[in-house]
Amino acid sequence: MERMAHTKPLWMDVTWGAGGSTSDKTIELCSILQRLCHVEALMHLTCTNMTMDMVVTALKEAKANGIRNILALRGDPPRGEAEFKAIDNGFAHATDLIKYIKEQYGDYFCIVVAGYPEIHVEATTKEDDLKHLKEKCDLGADIIIT
Repeated sequence: MERMAHTKPLWMDVTWGAGGSTSDKTIELCSILQRLCHVEALMHLTCTNMTMDMVVTALKEAKANGIRNILALRGDPPRGEAEFKAIDNGFAHATDLIKYIKEQYGDYFCIVVAGYPEIHVEATTKEDDLKHLKEKCDLGADIIIT
């Protein structure tokens, strides 16, 4: 991380293991990036196998560690699964996650979302894909990355 920080990136993003499997490490790495390497961290946060309580905890820990940038993702299906399925008391879409973050934290977090120039694999049409991207922006996304 220190070597990469010397290139002066705008941010470094840190992935989130499915279902928060690496969430402790993700938050720790983001905190180190900011405190010791002086680089803005972009913390991924997915809906995959994440209950509402797990998301609440992750966002509280992110805020407590000064992490201000969240990449809000639905996430991929868990390993071994063919398709994504929302779990009980969880979020089904990135839009649900974005809406929750905005309701709870206002503009505290910079919310980053995924855009798909090649069209998301589950989109039925390019127009459908753009409709979903617009919805993410309308709900409060600040940045789109591809």
